[in-house]
Amino acid sequence: MENCGPEISNQRAGLLPRAEARRQLLRLYAGRGWTSVFCWLRYWHSNVPGIEAHIPPEGTIVDLGCGHGVLANYMALRSPKRRVIGFDQNAYRIEVARSIGLPNAEFRCGNLFEAEPVECETIVVADVLHHLRSFEEGEELLRRCCERLPPGGLLVVKEIAKRPVWKFLCTRPVDLVFYPGRVYFRSREEFGEIFRRLGLSWEFVPLHRGRPLCHVMYLCRKMR
Repeated sequence: MENCGPEISNQRAGLLPRAEARRQLLRLYAGRGWTSVFCWLRYWHSNVPGIEAHIPPEGTIVDLGCGHGVLANYMALRSPKRRVIGFDQNAYRIEVARSIGLPNAEFRCGNLFEAEPVECETIVVADVLHHLRSFEEGEELLRRCCERLPPGGLLVVKEIAKRPVWKFLCTRPVDLVFYPGRVYFRSREEFGEIFRRLGLSWEFVPLHRGRPLCHVMYLCRKMR
C-alpha cells in the first residue's frame, strides 16, 4: 500500500482515484525504453502519490526542476482543477513531459534562476536543492520561491534526509549513476534553520516507508 498520508475525499474534491491516476500515468509514459523505466522507478521510489496527497486540489502549482514531469503530470491527472506548470533546464526531459499532453499541465525549458515568475499558490521543489552548485545556491532558490508566493502560500520541499543512516548511505550510489557530481544534502535541523530565516512555518513528512532511499518532505507556509 502506498504511504500517501491524509487524503481529501475524492468525491468532495473531484480527484481521480489514485489507482486510476497511476494506471493512466504509467500508460502515458510507456514505450520510451530506458526513459520509461526511469520514470516508473521515479514514481515508486520517491513516493509521488505521497507528495501529491499534500498538494491543494485546485489552483496554480509550479514544479521547479520537474524533470520528465512525472510528479507534475500526476498532479494534473488527479485534479482537472489544478493548473500545473513545470520548469526544467533539460530540453529532452521537458520534451518528454510535454508529450504526455494533459490540458492542465504545461512545461517550460530554462534555468531555474531565470524562470519567468508565475502567479501561483503552491511551489514544489522536488529533489533539486542537493543537485545545485552549492548550499548557498540552494538557499537562494528557496528565498526566490518565498518571494513569489503570497502570504499563506505553500512551498513543498522534497529532499533526501540523513536519517535513517542506512537509507541515506544507499542514496549516493544512485546519485552517482544518474546525476554525477557533488551533492549537497542537508539535515532536518539545517532545513529548519533555513525555513526560520525565510519566515516559513513548516511540517516534516517522511515518505520513505517501504522504500530504499530516505525520501522526506517539508511542507512550508509563508507567514508574511
